Amino acid sequence: MKKIFKMVVYDEYTKTINNNFKKKIEKIEIVIDYNEDKGKFLSVYSGKGLQYELSKKIENIILKTFKSKSTIQKQNKKYDIKNLNYRYDIYMKYINIEYYFEIEFRPNVEKDLIKFQMIYNTIHDKSKFIAVLIVANNKNDINPNYKSMTEYENTIKKINLINPDYNLIVINIIENK
Repeated sequence: MKKIFKMVVYDEYTKTINNNFKKKIEKIEIVIDYNEDKGKFLSVYSGKGLQYELSKKIENIILKTFKSKSTIQKQNKKYDIKNLNYRYDIYMKYINIEYYFEIEFRPNVEKDLIKFQMIYNTIHDKSKFIAVLIVANNKNDINPNYKSMTEYENTIKKINLINPDYNLIVINIIENK
């Protein structure tokens, strides 16, 4: 079976979004082959949960989409804030703006927002920093058995309560049905 996902950019929290960036992201279509086993969606390729395969595909597609005009580092690169050795999923410098991506299907949105704040606090030119948080619109489209998966609507509520100082783009993963 196949699931097809698209990404929708929610940019209310940034003043520095590049329209070309937004257009490129929103043209992306992610196709995942999966099997259903006892209500779980498992990747045909890895046998792991659909969220694992979806994360890897999102990373690879973003890397390919922006490769020609960007400096990009893939997952598990460290940014060192006072020797805390945090990691990000993707770092990209695109048209002189630094983008830090976190793809979040676990209940760790608050942790990512705090990590973004710490990075922002250490950057000299704050106008060139954009945090990018990628979350699921509906956890049931990705893994109905994963009860604590972060969902878009709840994430937006948390962001509104935290009210971050930095530029933030939230990308909503929506299944095309």
